[in-house]
Amino acid sequence: MKEVFLYFLRLGFVGVGGPLALVAQMQQELVVDRKWMREDEFRSTFGLIKAMPGPVAFQTAVFLAHHRRGFWGALVAGLCIIAPSFVFMVLLAMFYTQYTDIPWVHSLMKGMQIGALALILGALKTLAQGFLRHWLFWLLMGAGIILCLFTSVPEPALIILFAVLSLSLFYVRQTRLHSLDPVLMTLFLVCIKAGAFVFGTGLAIVPFLENDFVNRLQWLSHPQFMDALAFGQLTPGPVVITVTFIGYKIAGFLGAVIATGAIFLPAFFHMVTWFPRMVGWLLRQSWIMAFSMGVTAAVCATILVSVVRISQDWTWASISDVLILFLASFKVKIPSWLLIFLAGLGGVILGAT
Repeated sequence: MKEVFLYFLRLGFVGVGGPLALVAQMQQELVVDRKWMREDEFRSTFGLIKAMPGPVAFQTAVFLAHHRRGFWGALVAGLCIIAPSFVFMVLLAMFYTQYTDIPWVHSLMKGMQIGALALILGALKTLAQGFLRHWLFWLLMGAGIILCLFTSVPEPALIILFAVLSLSLFYVRQTRLHSLDPVLMTLFLVCIKAGAFVFGTGLAIVPFLENDFVNRLQWLSHPQFMDALAFGQLTPGPVVITVTFIGYKIAGFLGAVIATGAIFLPAFFHMVTWFPRMVGWLLRQSWIMAFSMGVTAAVCATILVSVVRISQDWTWASISDVLILFLASFKVKIPSWLLIFLAGLGGVILGAT
C-alpha cells in the first residue's frame, strides 16, 4: 500500500501534459518497469477504459491500483492523484478572487484563456485520432454540431443518442447531499452528471459545465469559466480538476470539495465495482469500436460548439491567436502547462503595449 500511496502522490505533483501523457507515464513505470500487469493486458484494457465515462487518466490510475491492491489501493490512488491539483486549484481560486481586477493579472488571464482554447482544440484531434478515417464519425460529428447550435438537446441525451445510433448501424452492417443548501445540491448534481458523461478526455466536461454554470444557472461568466479551464490545464493531474476552481468560486472551500468529489465519483465507482469483472467479456465484443465512434463524435461536436460559444465575444485578434497556437501544436510538441504560461505571459506583454 505504501508503494501505491507514494507513486500516485508523486504522479499527482509532477503529472502534467494531459491525460494521455499521464497514462503513458503509468504504463511505462507501472506496467513495463514494475510489472503490475502484462503489457498486452494493459493495452487491451486501456482501449475499454477510453470508451468508459469518466476522466481517462484517473480511471487508469484507479484500475491499476485496484488490480494491484484491491479496493483500498484504488481508493488511495484516486485520492493521491487528485490531492495536489486540488490544493493548487483552491490556492489559485483564492488568488483569483483577490487579484483578478489588477490590469496585468487581467492580461495574464486573457493570454492563458487563449492558450487553453488552443489546447482544447488540440485535444480534440487526439481524442478523435482512431476515428478520423471513418465517414460515419464525420457525419455524426457534423450532425452533433448542428443539433448543438440550433436545438436545445441536452449533452447527455446527444451522447446516448449517438452511441445508440452508431451501435444500431454497426448491427445492421453485421447482419439531497446537503439538503439545507440548494446551491451545494445543484453543484453536486451538475458535477456528478458531468463526471458520468466524460468520455475519452477530461475536456469532455466543457460543454456540460459551460451549459449549466454559465448559460443555465449563470453562476459564472464566460471569462471566469475560461479562467477555470486555463487553471485546469496549468495544474498537474486530471484536467477535470477544473471543477475544484468552479466549486470554490460558487460555494467556497466546501463547494470545491463537493465539486471535486462529485466529478470523480462515477469513474471511481466503475473502476472498483463492475468494470474489473467485466473487462474480459468486453474485450471479446466486436461492437466496442462502433460504440466508441458514436460517443467520440458527439463529444467532439459538443466541445467544438462550446469553444465557439465561449469565444463569441472575443476579438478577431484573440481568435487568430488561438488558431495560431492550435496549428503550431502540430509542429512543436510543448507541454500544456508551458503553453498556458507562455500564452499568459504574451497577454501581459501585449496588454502593456
